[in-house]
Amino acid sequence: MSSRQDKGKQPQRETIEIEDDDSQPGPGSGESLSDLLARVQAFLPELQASNAVLAEKAAMDPVAWT
Repeated sequence: MSSRQDKGKQPQRETIEIEDDDSQPGPGSGESLSDLLARVQAFLPELQASNAVLAEKAAMDPVAWT
C-alpha cells in the first residue's frame, strides 16, 4: 500500500451530525471555565476507553490501520 495519495483522489472524510441542543451549557451561554473543565474531565475516561479499544483492534490487524 502506498503512503502517498494518487493525484486527483480526495481523502476519505467522515461527517459527524451534531444536534443543536440549546439546553446544554456552552461557550456564550454563561458556562464558567471551571464548569467546562469539569465536563471535559468527566469525558476523559470514555475517551481513554475508546482509545484502548482502537489500540487493541490496531494490534490485532496492523495492516488495516496503515
